[in-house]
Amino acid sequence: MRERFEIKFDAKISLVVYKWSNPNVEKRGTIQISHGLSEHITRYDDFANFLAGAGFIVIGDDHYQHGESCNDSKTLGQIEEYDFIDAIIKSMKLVRDTFADDFNLNKNYLFAHSMGSIASQAYLETYPNDFTAAILSGTDVGDFKYLLLKALTSLTIKKNNKSKASKLIYNLTFGSFQKKFPEASKFNWLSNNLDNVTQYENDPLCGAPVSDLTYNSIAKSLRRSFKKKNIKKLNPNLKVFLISGKEDPVSAMGKSVKKLQQKYQKHLTSVQTKLYEQMRHETLNEKNHLIVYQDILDFLNEC
Repeated sequence: MRERFEIKFDAKISLVVYKWSNPNVEKRGTIQISHGLSEHITRYDDFANFLAGAGFIVIGDDHYQHGESCNDSKTLGQIEEYDFIDAIIKSMKLVRDTFADDFNLNKNYLFAHSMGSIASQAYLETYPNDFTAAILSGTDVGDFKYLLLKALTSLTIKKNNKSKASKLIYNLTFGSFQKKFPEASKFNWLSNNLDNVTQYENDPLCGAPVSDLTYNSIAKSLRRSFKKKNIKKLNPNLKVFLISGKEDPVSAMGKSVKKLQQKYQKHLTSVQTKLYEQMRHETLNEKNHLIVYQDILDFLNEC
């Protein structure tokens, strides 16, 4: 069963939230999903139904200015009035607090993908008691490349329209991802499953251009959350599962996952990782995605 809700973000925007559940299955816990950049929460419908069938309540929103939480398609994905990552974290926290009654079994889990996982690194440091376990999918770390990206975008947003994506920054980010694979699509890096890539391209709520201002926010957030003093803010009892495709350019073909694992293991008692062969960025949407589904369920069963 899928239900739709709206919760007020500010005076202009309400967040659209979806909740999946199966009343015929005994409740085993609650999972909040944080989606990625230039996409929306109903892309996770199949995954959410799988989890609901296993006894979990699943809750996820279209983050501020994403999906149905954007009033004007021309501004889809654009956030200028707030810091981008701060707005994503606020979206997540509003959902967590609004649906607090569903998070009442001390089995409260977070699944976060891509940009959602980047925001979640900071979220978990800011609100260390909101979740007992987290699955971070297709994530990255605030290493030197983000110091460079932060510096470059600080210059480009002064020189150019800050709501636009400059060619330089695009070529360093999504453009560089695209070049790693042979398929013609500029979103080929998302998945080995070309049907999934085509669906993404044809979805009017996906693929919005990413501004230099957004990349500046992402770079700053990753640099902060990767610092030792901030990782120490994590709840030491938090259980973490880091997953990515071995062919995922966002996580540097898995290298970023290993770097984050090493950092987290110095503070957390339970950090698991898995890199999937012949999978790219969206492991949940590859043809053999059920392997990933089952690994996530196995992790949740262990928590």
